[in-house]
Amino acid sequence: MPSKLTDGRVTIDNLTSTERSRFEAIKNAFLVQQAALYGDRVAEIMTQPLLDDLARDARVFHHLVTGECSEVDPADREIMRRITKEVIEGNEFAVRSIEFSDEARRRQLADEYLNALKPTQCPSPLELGQYDGRERGTENGSETVFGRGHPQAAA
Repeated sequence: MPSKLTDGRVTIDNLTSTERSRFEAIKNAFLVQQAALYGDRVAEIMTQPLLDDLARDARVFHHLVTGECSEVDPADREIMRRITKEVIEGNEFAVRSIEFSDEARRRQLADEYLNALKPTQCPSPLELGQYDGRERGTENGSETVFGRGHPQAAA
């Protein structure tokens, strides 16, 4: 459980009106840069956790409290692009969301997961069924619970 002092949501909720208006400008610049850098590849559910991470960033918090724009300036596209990239790449779930949004990478991750399973952990062919719109669990016409390339797939 995060400390109340480091929780981004608590930080955002306790801002003064001046700090809140500064955060709103930073938030808008962050969301614009997120869209420019990643399009819709970051899951929508990640928006609030990323904003919490943004609020916890020391540079952003310094700007919120002091108004100083040397490290964070919502009007400077390059600074905000760098901060946005750092915040998103610093959040493991956001990075996974981006990776999973890529169809080829998603299939690779699914194959790696299925191939890493032990025989007792493998889902049945019926449970595999259609996974991401493609047939799983069949090799050379015979049913198997192993994906291609798995050492026991050919057995």
